[in-house]
Amino acid sequence: MNAIASNISEEVIDYNKDILKNIVLENRMLAEDDVKISWREFNLKGKQKYKVHIHDINDYLEMHFQFNGMSKTNFQDEEIILQPNSQSIFHITDLISSHELYKDNTLPFSFFEIKISKKVTQDIFPEEMWNEMDFVNPLFTTQNSHIKSVKPITPQMQFIISDICRNPFKGYMRKSYLEAKVIELFLLQVESHRNIQKENLRKDETDKIIAARDYLDKNYNKKIRIIDLARTMGTNQQTLKKGFKELFGTTIWGYYNNLRMETAKDLLINQEKSIAEVADNIGYKNPQHFTVAFKKKYGILPSILKYK
Repeated sequence: MNAIASNISEEVIDYNKDILKNIVLENRMLAEDDVKISWREFNLKGKQKYKVHIHDINDYLEMHFQFNGMSKTNFQDEEIILQPNSQSIFHITDLISSHELYKDNTLPFSFFEIKISKKVTQDIFPEEMWNEMDFVNPLFTTQNSHIKSVKPITPQMQFIISDICRNPFKGYMRKSYLEAKVIELFLLQVESHRNIQKENLRKDETDKIIAARDYLDKNYNKKIRIIDLARTMGTNQQTLKKGFKELFGTTIWGYYNNLRMETAKDLLINQEKSIAEVADNIGYKNPQHFTVAFKKKYGILPSILKYK
């Protein structure tokens, strides 16, 4: 458990010194040294495309999560395209390449990434583990490489990333917490890439499905009917349900219920609200119904979590 924890230190970097200083909104480093965790937001200032040349001489594993905007990267004579809400895993070693950043809405171009040095990666993810995960080509070779797929960021991944950004601990416990979350997030990524499915969504369909997800994020405390959600997005139920599962790796109801329960858990742990208030905040009229749903999700009563 100490492989990452002993190599993590915190720093808020001065993004005015960044190579992208003219477009950076936020460049927040949550950890450094052998494990670098960062959330980045870029304001493209009306430009449809921004090109960035890179030369990275380090040797590390990169877990990349593209939240908004699209990027194209020339990687080992191959063009890798990351759409909004997509993720992949890379092995970087002395990489000379270029990124093209695209933005097609009013939100900042944003992504989350974790870079783990080769040594630490080998310590926490040994060769036996790679073999057990049945990955055909291990990432750690002498060349740049990547998993040959780009998959959706699932709700579970989103919540773990949120936990990492809001790490409540200090000192060594903070570092150990980061290690646990990094491993959990990595295993979710690996699992998502083990079952490759063909994706056939058009851009207009993808935009509507992302809009549906955003609608759920803002209205999780309301009663949602899929037929109404589809009508609001300008599509039909079948296309929305199938596309949502393909893009986000879960059903609409699965995402909706998980969002409500994770919000409830956060309210119970971090805010002084009664169980009745929490139930009301996430759209349950009857606190007992909320208690049953919470116990089914987490295996414990919300009252136990509240008073831990």
